[in-house]
Amino acid sequence: MDKGLLLDSEEAIGNLPPVEGASASLRIRHFWFLLAAIIAASAFCLFARAACVDVFTRAESFYAEPAREMMAANKYLMVLFYNITVFDKPIFNYWCVITAFKLLGVSIFAARLPSIVGGLLCLFLVSFVSRKFYGDRVALLATAALASSTLFLEMSASCMTDMLLTLLEFCAICSFFFATQSTGRLRTLLSVGFGLFLALGFLQKGLPAIALPGLSIVVYGALVRNQIKISDVIFSAITFLVTIAPWHLAVFRERGAEPFYYLYIHEAVNRFLVKTQQYDFGHPPYYMFMALLSGLVPWSIFLPFTLIGLKADWSQRRSTPAQQFLFLMAVIACVHLTFFTISRSNWGYYNLPSFPGTCILIAVYTLRYLPVLVSKTKLPLMLLPSAMFIAAIATSAYASIITWPPKAAIDPANNFSKALASVKPESRFVTHKNLAGQYFYTDPLLFRTGKVPDYTDDEETLKGLSGDKPFSAVVTKGYFNALPNDLKQGLTILRAGQMKYLNFPGCKLALETPPDKQIELVFVCNKSALVSN
Repeated sequence: MDKGLLLDSEEAIGNLPPVEGASASLRIRHFWFLLAAIIAASAFCLFARAACVDVFTRAESFYAEPAREMMAANKYLMVLFYNITVFDKPIFNYWCVITAFKLLGVSIFAARLPSIVGGLLCLFLVSFVSRKFYGDRVALLATAALASSTLFLEMSASCMTDMLLTLLEFCAICSFFFATQSTGRLRTLLSVGFGLFLALGFLQKGLPAIALPGLSIVVYGALVRNQIKISDVIFSAITFLVTIAPWHLAVFRERGAEPFYYLYIHEAVNRFLVKTQQYDFGHPPYYMFMALLSGLVPWSIFLPFTLIGLKADWSQRRSTPAQQFLFLMAVIACVHLTFFTISRSNWGYYNLPSFPGTCILIAVYTLRYLPVLVSKTKLPLMLLPSAMFIAAIATSAYASIITWPPKAAIDPANNFSKALASVKPESRFVTHKNLAGQYFYTDPLLFRTGKVPDYTDDEETLKGLSGDKPFSAVVTKGYFNALPNDLKQGLTILRAGQMKYLNFPGCKLALETPPDKQIELVFVCNKSALVSN
């Protein structure tokens, strides 16, 4: 066997460029043009997805609709959802969405804008840090890998907490690391920055935003034995407390300590321990690892290079700041993966905060080992990474611009919100009780119209549709087809749509559609409800 293709052999490692040094000082012509092109391509995909995917995906409505209600009520201290004060998440993300609403108006696109800004800022930070330590080529590849990874492209154009959390965590970790490498006033400023970014992350997501970076720093300190001064801890702690105190004191003055028990114990500690059945998502032990691989697509094929490289560099992990930073990024990825693998309350996108560091690792070790694999070919070294980036960007753009609009056209929330204009304002608007809990339908409908439908059973729905008073209802197609023919002749079908049925507790619709499959809905009204009448 050719020893040149054994990536962990002494012969191969000895002929590879170091992590820093001469290779890091190399400069690429037109670096800034190439970096701008990478970020612009990713930005195009993000804006295309935010604008063209005109339906909520994942749990976006849980953040967009409360922001709309808070702005409408002119109440910005506590989160409102269905006009009820809730404490599932802290306040910062809602403030960011409200700011976007005030600038651009209430829309799904505006709700996603804070995540887009967070994603683009994260790309700039990754390029800056990786260029400082590892040179132009690593900076371009690391930025391209993050900018075109599947999970990044999705979450950076979603109205959720995770992309801003990723930016804030990465800023905090970078502030911490550069503080340990600095002295004097700069070290103090970086320690303050560490506390500030941790505090904003805490206001964004709660306890996980400080628990995971904190645990990562402890593990990293044990591996690298980096010295942390007491003064660093003091400056960071003071900044953290000063930043989070105003909101917490204001909420305590209004509601006492109960909101914080729910926010930090029920929604964090108990959720991690899965003390309530609703948080046991039932994922297998390998779920988070597979989610990491799928989220990094197409770049996950280079993860073996990262594992081989970290093993080869283990003895040098304390040698230079560049090596130390690589192992800090590896620790962060391992801590996130392990933490959420242990907890059964997990979703794949919880890996996202580790993506900036993971992409830097992929870039460093891909550029170290890929030449070994292509050394006997005449293909350019960057041909494969460039093709992967272009393919990922093209696929994302195609999905957003071509694939999603037809789905949005049949989305019931889009269809039925437009149809409500044809119904008299005094008309009673109901939804069959079997659709209770289908937040992909009810939440966007509320977001677009400000109206919440009543839930009714078969008898009450039938009575309303056959009555003389204005009445409109959203029912399944099967229910509508089963109505008496003479009654159907007197009804008007305003719109039809399809949605994915979610089999959550309380969602009981086993008659027509298996759980997690598409279900057909119709929006009907009696003649008394039509505006023309």
